[in-house]
Amino acid sequence: MLPSSRLVRRLVFTFLPLCCCILVCEITLGVSGFQGNPDRQVSWCREHAGLEPPFLPAMPLDGQASVYRAPALPAHPRPFPVEKSAEQRRIFVLGGSAAHGYGFSRNGSFSGRLQEMLAPAWPELDIQVINLGCIAFSSQQLLAVAKDVLATAKPDLFLVYSGNNELLEWWDWRKYLPVSAHRVFLANLRWNRRLAMFRSFLFLRDLVLASGARAWGATSYSDDVALDWSRRARLSESVREYARETFHYNIGRIIDEARKAGVPVVLSTVAANWMDQPGQFPFQGEGPGEPERNMERLDLADMALSRGDVQEPELLFRQAFKEWPEAITHWRWGDMYRRYGQVSLAREHLRQAIVLDENPHRVLPRVNDEIRRMAEQRSVPLVDGEAVVASRSADGIIGFEQVYDHCHPDLASHWLLASAFAGVITQQVWQGSRPVDFQAMAAAGIAELERRGADSQRVESWLGVDLEDGSADYARDPQAEYRDRFVAALADARERGQDAAAWNRAGLLAYHGFHADCPKGGLPCLQDALDAFREALALDPAFCAAQANIARLLLDLGRRREGLERLLAALDCDPMQDADRSLAERVAGRP
Repeated sequence: MLPSSRLVRRLVFTFLPLCCCILVCEITLGVSGFQGNPDRQVSWCREHAGLEPPFLPAMPLDGQASVYRAPALPAHPRPFPVEKSAEQRRIFVLGGSAAHGYGFSRNGSFSGRLQEMLAPAWPELDIQVINLGCIAFSSQQLLAVAKDVLATAKPDLFLVYSGNNELLEWWDWRKYLPVSAHRVFLANLRWNRRLAMFRSFLFLRDLVLASGARAWGATSYSDDVALDWSRRARLSESVREYARETFHYNIGRIIDEARKAGVPVVLSTVAANWMDQPGQFPFQGEGPGEPERNMERLDLADMALSRGDVQEPELLFRQAFKEWPEAITHWRWGDMYRRYGQVSLAREHLRQAIVLDENPHRVLPRVNDEIRRMAEQRSVPLVDGEAVVASRSADGIIGFEQVYDHCHPDLASHWLLASAFAGVITQQVWQGSRPVDFQAMAAAGIAELERRGADSQRVESWLGVDLEDGSADYARDPQAEYRDRFVAALADARERGQDAAAWNRAGLLAYHGFHADCPKGGLPCLQDALDAFREALALDPAFCAAQANIARLLLDLGRRREGLERLLAALDCDPMQDADRSLAERVAGRP
């Protein structure tokens, strides 16, 4: 056996040449300017593997070349001018469908409300809030989007409302990988991320990919070869921790890249519906069913609580969870405790139900905890969106009264989120704002929704127009729905001929349904909207709504003076709130 000193020398002289070679490679690649792509460190869901650029090419309006751009990702984005003037400030919202405002038009999402709130705070500025939230996007896609925005769109601020989709990778992988392979795959991805700090590794990885090999983690499977549910991997502690690690890496990179460019970032925790019942596993295929005794135990626990006994229900829970260790068991006890006003016990069980839930579109509590920790450690302003939405609940537990499904805020919650973001922006990010009571603005907006009652869940509630009968239902797929409505409304307007209201309706649907298919012809876009509004105004010069809609479109495109003049003309024939008139007159330079 070799003495320890000789063994050490052999190890040193064995690995020293290798380390020197790696060091030389790192220096050479660094001098050459090679960067690689360290950020695509995990596979993306197959639906997002070929991520498109976040913006459409610059498009003309009224025959002028390259007048405006728009996000290509959301279904109802906000267009903005190509050229940025000195008075313009651009705020980009990053996130998934909850940030996007899924189910609502652009006006209903917190990004639309935020732009409305910030206008009186800086009347001398043209503040543009551009929503890049996209359905099912996780932090991995947001990092790519943020880097593209920094390179091409001259941002002044990022708002990040993300965290609901960090388990999408796991949901995709487990369809095709048995449990043993899933564990190995996860370990490989972790090593891939660790090694991505070395240019040598990135260079070799690029060479392998250039040879035609599939990217590490990329899948080419189809649902035809998906595993039976009984063979799929469960949500493990390793996967939960991987979701947290990945979120930390990606959002941390967004903060780092933004700081290099001098662009501030505001983070937010996200709201999840704690009262949304988790699914049972396995959903299909073979597997043991839930013991009937559990429901009997739940009934016994209910009777014990009715007597004021809180100890027996916990004993019954432990027995139930031992036989059926699923999220649904925690959820049932949490729901029961909430009904009896045992809030702390309810929160404890409902939180654990979310942790164990197999739903890939609901934020893990540890991800929200990571957001709070990152904000503190990196000195990044924080909006506690989860607490903001929970404030609407009497016991602080988020339910269907605040989030209409598993993770999407309702219209009133979007108002409150906008108010919270506006407060942080004026107090911690940008200086010199005029005093504005954002909470009062949110309260007024929510009161208006409540006044409308059932109509608050209909399209006209946030478009401000009475659409044709039977087509104003709650919009779950805004893009397809608006497209169909626009085509129908345009045909209706042409058939009616001299009906200004019909043309205005067609213009509104074109404007709010603006999306990536616009340049392909025959589909809604801004030129369609502007032409329709002008036709309505030509038919009826006193039609105030068409004048106001033209004003809004021009303001979105940075034609501020012209847009404000149009807005004042609309106010002259159909007066709105004095505050709106005062702001418009002040910015337009009128006495």
